[in-house]
Amino acid sequence: MICCGISNCTSPRVCGVDSTPVNRTISRFTPAVALSFRIPKSKLREHLPSLYAKWCRADPYDASMANFRLAFSSPLYHPPRPFRSKDEAHMIRRFVFQWWRCPGNKPSGRDWARRLGISNTWPVKLCHEFARDPSEMLDAQRAEGDPKFADLERAREESQEMRRRGELRPLRYKHHWRPRKKKRSGGGSGRFPGA
Repeated sequence: MICCGISNCTSPRVCGVDSTPVNRTISRFTPAVALSFRIPKSKLREHLPSLYAKWCRADPYDASMANFRLAFSSPLYHPPRPFRSKDEAHMIRRFVFQWWRCPGNKPSGRDWARRLGISNTWPVKLCHEFARDPSEMLDAQRAEGDPKFADLERAREESQEMRRRGELRPLRYKHHWRPRKKKRSGGGSGRFPGA
């Protein structure tokens, strides 16, 4: 008798008392048991029967689109709230545009995003957008001049007020950014004191 039920198993230490191979198929196992024996998903899909007949199964893409249509038509559906106010988003776009057009030495995109307090992927998206059509930001630059951090702070205060009223998404940071601590310069390295 083999306790795991896999047909090619011959290890009595791992599987049980008797090591004689028994011809069993994967289809007798439940998905949880089959996954516990590290059976590939492709073989699992071949041998496990579906709850539905083939003629009434939908293509996964079509099924997900039908679920989306059903969710959007629900009276409980509402579009997701924005992360920040329109003024703050506009100021951030202007700062990223200024960084993008800056010739010569400039901070890296990640560093600039960290200073603005945004994700490091958003400036990349904005730069692609500016490369396609910079006319909107050039018009804003001509009309409003260079962006100022005071305007950004004012827009952030407006975003905080909107967040308190529940008009924006709550902030959930996984990691707060903190400046790195400087290494203490002591008498040598920690592993070899006095060296």
